[in-house]
Amino acid sequence: MPMMAPNEGARRRLLVLIWLYFWLLILEGALRKWVLPQFTDYLLVIRDPLVLLIYLQASRGGFMGETSRYIIFIFTGITLVCQALYHSTMGVHPIVTLYGVRTYLLHVPLIFIMPQVVRQSDILKFAKWMMLASLPMAVLLGAQYLSPSSSFLNAATIEGGTQITAAGDIIRPAGTFSFTTGVSSFYRTIFAFCLFGLMVKTPQLPRWLVLASMFSIAAAAMVSGSRTFIMSCVLVLMFALPMLTYFPRLVPKFMLFALVGLLGFAVMYCLPTTHAGLETLIERWTGAAEAEKGSYVTGNWLGRVFAGPIESFYWIDNTPILGYGLGLGTNVGGKIMTGSAAMIAPEWEWARIIFEAGPLIGFLLIGVRMFAAMVFIYYSWLGLRGGKFLGWLLLGTVIFDMTQGQIKQPTTLGFLCFFSGLAWAAMVTAIKRTSLTQNQILRIRNRIKSQRELAG
Repeated sequence: MPMMAPNEGARRRLLVLIWLYFWLLILEGALRKWVLPQFTDYLLVIRDPLVLLIYLQASRGGFMGETSRYIIFIFTGITLVCQALYHSTMGVHPIVTLYGVRTYLLHVPLIFIMPQVVRQSDILKFAKWMMLASLPMAVLLGAQYLSPSSSFLNAATIEGGTQITAAGDIIRPAGTFSFTTGVSSFYRTIFAFCLFGLMVKTPQLPRWLVLASMFSIAAAAMVSGSRTFIMSCVLVLMFALPMLTYFPRLVPKFMLFALVGLLGFAVMYCLPTTHAGLETLIERWTGAAEAEKGSYVTGNWLGRVFAGPIESFYWIDNTPILGYGLGLGTNVGGKIMTGSAAMIAPEWEWARIIFEAGPLIGFLLIGVRMFAAMVFIYYSWLGLRGGKFLGWLLLGTVIFDMTQGQIKQPTTLGFLCFFSGLAWAAMVTAIKRTSLTQNQILRIRNRIKSQRELAG
């Protein structure tokens, strides 16, 4: 067995912890609902000690990345800690403010560490296992859809609670996640990997697995009862369109992807369960559009994009300058302060941030997230122009959550940080490869120039 360099050994040990984080992200809801429901409150933050261990090991092994990347993070962290101390003196429970700081800060450094540890082959392994997991997950979603809300399969993480309904008494299946938002995040990521697997031939993602995963996406979408599921996949698809502009050779492969997607939809439409699920989804979509007084587009897509920012301006005049308290907008904060899991803050993310942190620091936090999104777009675009698509496609899975996603939900926060880290790792790999190619071209040009000068 070949000897590993000490740094490589440390990288592999750290990679094991990252894999554990990944599986806990996928299975956290199953642990809370079915395996250890008596510890559901503690399992809500099961990944927190693990991410701290990742940071410790990364620091010891020299995998924290460049210090300059943490400047904005450290400044934001100091600001939030000071604000949390202020809120604690104003009557907000210290655990609530601590949980609020945790929500904004704790998992963010994972984004910087993962590019130092995760390689292209590792990213494709994550993709492969997600695709494999999507097959039984689709079966589970179908079983949950057919089961009543009181069924063991549809257990909630809150004692005496039930899963959210899609239409009538039909619930929105949550799979192995705590809530249906995890299903949307899970399958939109697989959707991006399927796009990549069909456009770029790679042995880690065999075609049979890509095609089977696309059928599972179609089935899951039809029984999900979730508009977010559909719209997030459409967003990923929109990110794929610039690839066709730069690389027309991908058009036939993209058409094949569309054809397989339509075929998967047609097959699932013929099955009783998914056919009924589609009717429920249409009923849900139509009812929501009517309630929001808009069309399918304005009442669902555009409404979700602009409603949050618009509502945040309402809270500027109705919130103290330093906010009501970090963590008050989370379910944990509401439960501690009121004794129940009632939501005491606005639902939309920007409005919640203003409610918690106030207009001054709230818009600072929003600005940091928007700045991060622009940095990701810039570097993933560089990778795309260099012919490396994976980082760009993965960005399509996290860009909305990066700017407006409700990170008060631990699953949303986990998917945002983990797959932003994967996207960044793919971008770093792409940029390095692109730069290497450019350097090689420059050396060749200089060599030709020197030979011409010698010949002349």
